[in-house]
Amino acid sequence: MEHYLIRYRPCRDTFLNDSTDEEQAVVGKHFEYLQSLITEGKLILAGRTDDAEVGIAVIKADNDSHAEEILASDPAVKSGIFLGSVKLFRLALMKEKM
Repeated sequence: MEHYLIRYRPCRDTFLNDSTDEEQAVVGKHFEYLQSLITEGKLILAGRTDDAEVGIAVIKADNDSHAEEILASDPAVKSGIFLGSVKLFRLALMKEKM
């Protein structure tokens, strides 16, 4: 398994302040999707900046294609609410338990 960094960006700069109820519902599904990745042992961490300009997730995947599949399956990416990119991430250090 390799580690990958997913970078999420909202579809517009004003998303945090003007997202619709429908968009917020999809963001809820995005959060549920990330929770399912934790359950499956694929997600190491996820979060966003305070201004919601960028979000990240560090995942475990078999290869580049698998990582891209994980990103493409995210409800917020599927709907176009979030744009995403994937990069191989060379994890060097990690605290085991917080």
